[in-house]
Amino acid sequence: MYMTPPPAYVLQVSADEEDAPADPIPIKIDISKEIPQSANVVTLRVTLEPGDASAIIYAPGDENRGTVFKGRSSIDDVRVDGPILYIKLYGAVKYNIQYINYREP
Repeated sequence: MYMTPPPAYVLQVSADEEDAPADPIPIKIDISKEIPQSANVVTLRVTLEPGDASAIIYAPGDENRGTVFKGRSSIDDVRVDGPILYIKLYGAVKYNIQYINYREP
């Protein structure tokens, strides 16, 4: 018995529609008052609201190797290269950064 194949379903999206949210705008963080210039790694506690949000923190030029912070409160190390860091917020409306420790070479 010969059966015809089912019809193909094609989804057409116009160029004006966006399926995924745009990449958030990075927020500049000056760490020069809390961390010495010679530090190469800093340990951060990041608190985000709401609790299911996430953030990426990175040094300038290291956008692809940022540290991801998830949930209401998390602690992790971030590589630094100078007095500036950037944070991108995904779903967070409020954030707080606490500087825990730093390492020097």
